[in-house]
Amino acid sequence: MFSILACKVKQNAPRCHTYLEIIYTRYGVATHWVFIVFALITNILVGSQLLLGGSAVVTSLTGMNVYAAIFLIPLGVCVYVVLGGLRATFLCDYSHTLILMIVILYFMFNAYATSDLI
Repeated sequence: MFSILACKVKQNAPRCHTYLEIIYTRYGVATHWVFIVFALITNILVGSQLLLGGSAVVTSLTGMNVYAAIFLIPLGVCVYVVLGGLRATFLCDYSHTLILMIVILYFMFNAYATSDLI
């Protein structure tokens, strides 16, 4: 659904790069600032949820303190990006996503195809 919506938006507003530009053009400055504030608040909430979830996983796997994991995960990512560059970051993200998808598919097929509980 979102890919169809993105294609339609690109047809109607081919020079806009973000939805905030569309809001600015269509509704004006005041609405544009309201949506900027909402977008920033949403990004802060989602980023903190992802960071807390990742630190909970690290804590459960290694026994590390949650506060240390919350601090060390972004620090490790920043160091890797600075030392490895943008290309290395994209390759690393792709490989992590591929491994994660393989693990998810394994557990899904294991649960639904061979499990005696289902």
